[in-house]
Amino acid sequence: MSLSTLRSPLPWLGALLGLYLVVPIVAFGARIAGSANPGFSTPGLLSALYVSVATATISTVIVAILGIPLAYLLARSHGRLATVVGCLVQLPLALPPLISGVLLIYVIGPYTTIGRAFGMTHPASAEVARLVGIQNVHPGRVVSAGVVRAGGFDLALDAGDLGPGREVLWCIRPEEVRLSEAGTYPATVTDAAVLGAVVEFVVQLDETGPELRAQASRSTIFAPGTRCGVEIPPDAVTLWAQDRPAAVRA
Repeated sequence: MSLSTLRSPLPWLGALLGLYLVVPIVAFGARIAGSANPGFSTPGLLSALYVSVATATISTVIVAILGIPLAYLLARSHGRLATVVGCLVQLPLALPPLISGVLLIYVIGPYTTIGRAFGMTHPASAEVARLVGIQNVHPGRVVSAGVVRAGGFDLALDAGDLGPGREVLWCIRPEEVRLSEAGTYPATVTDAAVLGAVVEFVVQLDETGPELRAQASRSTIFAPGTRCGVEIPPDAVTLWAQDRPAAVRA
């Protein structure tokens, strides 16, 4: 390596960038190798890994299709419009990822005007529900027009045009599940975790019912092992027939 190359800041910046990318990976590997319980059996780990891999892949494809041509045009264009577009493109790089995520939720989240207009409150399929991190996806069977049996537990849900005996998947967002001392469905709290301003509870509907996750404010207090009641609003549930992709909103 020549003296002029050593004096240039580019090799040093490149080496610093390499360390920035490699050191966390090496530290993570060392921590996993030296831990007696690496935590691979933690509930929700695989679904979180799936969401991360899927979203990273989708983002890479979108950037490759749209970002590369846009970068080529901006590199060859001059003027005020190109400057404005360049600033807008670089703006997300200056924002922390958390702020960008919060802004996206406020703009196109499932409970915003845009989200409701495009039906984001109800996932289009079970795969989409799992992709966005909804773990309340369970199998069931239609008993009648207003009853779906899930794990030996009968839920009052409108099955639409799905006839009795039809195998279905049903889904509800954790924030739509309501907990109280006297709810429609008796359950037992098996776990609770504080997630910022909310608490996520894991409840078991009796002994034969499905396990659900529910999010509530921190004022809701149910210790693990206590009994509670669960409310499942029918209009917050989405049903899918397992042999066809069309969703039936309960």
